Amino acid sequence: MKALLAEKHTHHDLKLRLYQVVAEEGQSLPPIKVVCCRRHGGVVYSKDFMNFLHSRWQSSEIDRNYVRYDSRFIPTISEYGSFICDKFPFILDDMRTVHTWKLRDLLHNLLSKQKSLGALEFDPDLVAKAMSFTDQMSETKHCWKAFPKHSDSETNLGAFTEMHPDFWMAHHSMDRSYFGPTSFQVALRFAHILLQDSDTHYRVGPDEARDAMIYERIGISDAAGTTMVIEEVPALAHYSIDEYDGVESVVYGS
Repeated sequence: MKALLAEKHTHHDLKLRLYQVVAEEGQSLPPIKVVCCRRHGGVVYSKDFMNFLHSRWQSSEIDRNYVRYDSRFIPTISEYGSFICDKFPFILDDMRTVHTWKLRDLLHNLLSKQKSLGALEFDPDLVAKAMSFTDQMSETKHCWKAFPKHSDSETNLGAFTEMHPDFWMAHHSMDRSYFGPTSFQVALRFAHILLQDSDTHYRVGPDEARDAMIYERIGISDAAGTTMVIEEVPALAHYSIDEYDGVESVVYGS
């Protein structure tokens, strides 16, 4: 520190250097996960999740307004996601296939009518199947008519899946917009069709890191829909939660 000061570095220089050192040290560590509210008026939990929570925690430990601040909350969300996937195994299968085979990137390139699929390499048979799928989508205005009516925000993912097992990805928590299914939902639908056709070539086995991410995503989608998200902050980084009219976001950096 004295050596740096002797070289007439400013306080701002030292601060940036310290931030750089901490950032480099944190690269080898898992990120910090922060639960944030995404709804004016607070987080809304599904009845099914609250029942699950009561089966795992003591009733005296559960307060809807503060439960998300408990260190056990995110692991419980992941456990709940695993519970949902055990009940509906095709959700896990579809998610695995989308992530492993990069179906979102493949379909995006085809739908945007790019002449090249870019730097990514795809299985030729998969490309052919995807082209057939996108042709069918164009006949139904980008699959909008094929998807069920936009799900009620009060219907949780599990209940919606029971009603629409082949279109579970149409649930509002899966990023659907009012203009139609998003690229992620379309990729999930394509994966569902691939696996329904008994095409075991595209079925993906377990992977601890990837499946943990899926369980967390499915858990929070069923538990709170779009009213809550889990954001990630680089390890060792200083962060704060910025709040405006109940909606929160994480702020970090130099």
